[in-house]
Amino acid sequence: NYSSVGGVLFNKNKTILILSPQNKTGTFIIPSNVKSVREFAFLNSSLTSVTLPLGLKEIPSGMFSGSRHSRRNHRLLRCCQRFAYIVTM
Repeated sequence: NYSSVGGVLFNKNKTILILSPQNKTGTFIIPSNVKSVREFAFLNSSLTSVTLPLGLKEIPSGMFSGSRHSRRNHRLLRCCQRFAYIVTM
């Protein structure tokens, strides 16, 4: 079972972010109750900023693959899997 908030797909309990629409623009704050994000959840994202909650327990590699911003203005997360970015524009 799934739920959706603003077009973003979550599991039923909203603890796993599954997919953000590629055409979603602007900024996005991942809700504080989200504990993990699926691999490629922000594939080819048009978002300009994504804020990660402090309680996020899993960050997959490739989280922002293909994002137009994944190669600039980012910093790698410490103590997490490689290639996950905090994107700030």
